[in-house]
Amino acid sequence: MSFRVRHISLAVLAAVLLTVLALTGLKAKAQEESPALWSAETPCENYRHPYEADLCQQWRQAQAAEETALADKQTATATQRAARHAWLQTLIAAAVATLLSLIGLALLAGAYVIWRAARAFEQARRQELRAYVDVDKLEFVEAPETEGIVKIKLVFKNSGQTPAFDQRSAAEVKVHEPEDGAEVPIMPLPDRAANSGTQRLGRDAISASIVECKATRNIADRVSKGNAVILVWGWTEYVDIFDQERKTAFHYVCDAETLKSGLIFKPVQRSDEIT
Repeated sequence: MSFRVRHISLAVLAAVLLTVLALTGLKAKAQEESPALWSAETPCENYRHPYEADLCQQWRQAQAAEETALADKQTATATQRAARHAWLQTLIAAAVATLLSLIGLALLAGAYVIWRAARAFEQARRQELRAYVDVDKLEFVEAPETEGIVKIKLVFKNSGQTPAFDQRSAAEVKVHEPEDGAEVPIMPLPDRAANSGTQRLGRDAISASIVECKATRNIADRVSKGNAVILVWGWTEYVDIFDQERKTAFHYVCDAETLKSGLIFKPVQRSDEIT
């Protein structure tokens, strides 16, 4: 009898356990099959009503706007960074260019100074070594009273350090009667119908030419009394050893003052004397 009771108890216990398990399974299955609830934190999940769909759409628009703003901010930051980098590169390039320009200017200035110094040295050397041909003296060939003609001998001398080549000259003489208080006129240079010239005029060498003009027989007396003056003017040209053409213009006067001093002729300065 007790055995049967025990057997019935076990059967009842097993039935209870099976019932509990069945109920548990049915509850879990019901939970699985039942739809999830909608939440405002995730509005686009499990929405069923129109207002929930509207909230989902607004959330998505807000999310998209936030992402766009973030992207714009990142783009602006990258643009600013690139602009700063480009500005820095430009600044560095400008500094380098300025430095190179300053160095270039310094080099040019140095080269110009060296060139000026070399040029000045060369000019000084040429001035020291070149030929200088000028009138050494003037003298009357004969007394003016003899034939009523004034004849003047011009002696040219090379006082330079080197020879002069192809030396030519042209000169004129004139008896001038100045008005009271008038200055001695500066005569225009003769034309280029020069004399035959000298092929080579070495250092301290001389060449000569004679010019003449008509005069009255009492010219010497008139000059000594200050009533007349004798003018001699002209030019001489030559080529120096540096193949540079040179020209010397001259103007001399014989008057009462020079006759008394014994100088006979004195030079008169003109603006085109030496080249």
